[in-house]
Amino acid sequence: MKNVFSFFFVLIAMFTLQSQSCKSKKANTEQQKDSISTAMLVDAEKEIAAMRAADSARIADSIALAQQDRKHPPALPLEPRYKEGREALQKFLAANVKYPEAARKKDIKGIVYVDFVVMQDGSLKDFKVRQGLGYGCDEEALRVAKLMPAWEPGKKDGKTVDMEYNIAVKFGVE
Repeated sequence: MKNVFSFFFVLIAMFTLQSQSCKSKKANTEQQKDSISTAMLVDAEKEIAAMRAADSARIADSIALAQQDRKHPPALPLEPRYKEGREALQKFLAANVKYPEAARKKDIKGIVYVDFVVMQDGSLKDFKVRQGLGYGCDEEALRVAKLMPAWEPGKKDGKTVDMEYNIAVKFGVE
C-alpha cells in the first residue's frame, strides 16, 4: 500500500509542477503580448509624429514660396465715396427728393435702389434702377442721383478704377 501511496504522491507532485509550468508559460505569453502591443503603439506614435512634421514642413514651404512671389499682400479695394461722407449724401438726397404725387395718393412708401458707375475721374454715369417702387418714385430717384456732384473714385491694388456703386433713395420712410 505504501507503493501505491508513493505513486499517487509522485503523480500529484508531477501534476502540480506541470500546472505551475503552464501558468508560468501563460504569464510569459501575456507579458510578451503586452510588450509587443506597447512597442507597436510607440512605433505608430513615432510614425504619426514624423508625418505631422513632414506636413508642417510642406505647408511652411508652400507659404514661403507664395510669399516670395509677392512683395506685399494685395490691397483690398476701396469703394467710391461721396466727397463729404455718407451723412452728407443722405442730407443731399433728402433735400432734393420730391415725393411724387402719384405715390403720395397711393400712400407708397419704401426705398428705390439706384446703381451707377463712379469713373476714375469721379464723374458718375450709367444710372439705372435696381429695385424700384413705381408711381413715379423710380424716375425721381434717377433724377436726384444724376444731380449728385463728382465722387472720390474707388481704388483697386492702389490704382484708381471705374467702380459700380449703389445708393438707397427713401420715399416716405425714415
